[in-house]
Amino acid sequence: GNRKAPPGTSEFDKWRAVILGTEVVLLEALCFDMVVDHPHVALAQLLERQQVDRRVAQMAWGFIADCMRLPVCVVYGSRTIAGAAVELAARVAPQDARTGLNPSWADQAGLRHSEIDQIVQWMLGFYSREAQARRAQPTEAAQTPASSPPANSSPMPHQSPPK
Repeated sequence: GNRKAPPGTSEFDKWRAVILGTEVVLLEALCFDMVVDHPHVALAQLLERQQVDRRVAQMAWGFIADCMRLPVCVVYGSRTIAGAAVELAARVAPQDARTGLNPSWADQAGLRHSEIDQIVQWMLGFYSREAQARRAQPTEAAQTPASSPPANSSPMPHQSPPK
């Protein structure tokens, strides 16, 4: 089945241990020799060929940066990830920013819509989880008592910075 074990449960802990243990075995079998083709070059090429609006391009670059926090780079090819970043950017960009993007751009680039959609869903899930995590965290001001200096303040002149 497609069940989810809630974090903090013994079932979650068991599956986490199994997955992490299997990951180590796999990496050892590969002699930790794994090359990931990052999507940045593919995105630059795709943006140049399609001549998309600057706003769509900037959003796509942001989505690519966030993709590096997901395992999509080991599951999908760099061109497909770049395509998904452009697709998501085009979906969320203002209507007037989408005009430069040819409707059949993905077909012209030889990309599969099903894979692009899967990556877009993965990215949207990431943003949903990030938003939930931010809502659950108190702000920095709420964590710092009024009488103590901010965490990022520089040390006093007679103090040396931590090493």
